Amino acid sequence: MEHLDALTPKKEQKETILSEYRYVKKHVNESHVTLYGDRNNLGSNRVKSFLGSKKKLTEMTAVTNPNLNVIASRDVVIESINKQIKRESSDIKKASLIQTLSYMKKMRQQVDQTISAIISETSHEININILNQRYPVTLDIMPCYKDLIQQFSENCFNPLKNPYVLRYFYVFINMCSMDSINKNEIKAIFKTKCTDKQRQALNIQ
Repeated sequence: MEHLDALTPKKEQKETILSEYRYVKKHVNESHVTLYGDRNNLGSNRVKSFLGSKKKLTEMTAVTNPNLNVIASRDVVIESINKQIKRESSDIKKASLIQTLSYMKKMRQQVDQTISAIISETSHEININILNQRYPVTLDIMPCYKDLIQQFSENCFNPLKNPYVLRYFYVFINMCSMDSINKNEIKAIFKTKCTDKQRQALNIQ
């Protein structure tokens, strides 16, 4: 929306859903940006058709905070505990919080290492693409994607019990989008790289 707000009235008249989608997709690298609907028809619609009229707010002043840090949603819990540790005056409670934070980071590292071990079984070139690219979600890959998620949940970490795992779901989308990857081999890797330690993990945030 900040991008739209910065447009001049003349440019705003020309901005389409498709051009806005392309802009957002280019500048967002931590989420999957996807255009839903008929690209040919919906994409040509003007953005202004979906926006209300712009009125100057004379009685309100925007407040900016140069010290405001943006935190990834899945790291909010870590940041929250860090702040609690800084504010806590009781040594006993502080020690407990530090222990909780240490355990949380240790379990996160276990997930990171497991995902890395799975990806490392692919070639180096594919390995880089799986980690660094974000392929679009399409209907064609959904059966493969659902299958990999189910197999990973059964053989490795259960994402319903371990929310931190969700940050790696894009990896499975990438795998399903790459023809050079044998999906059956990936499912076999799940079984060899994961043990009861991963399957029994709980509440990794």
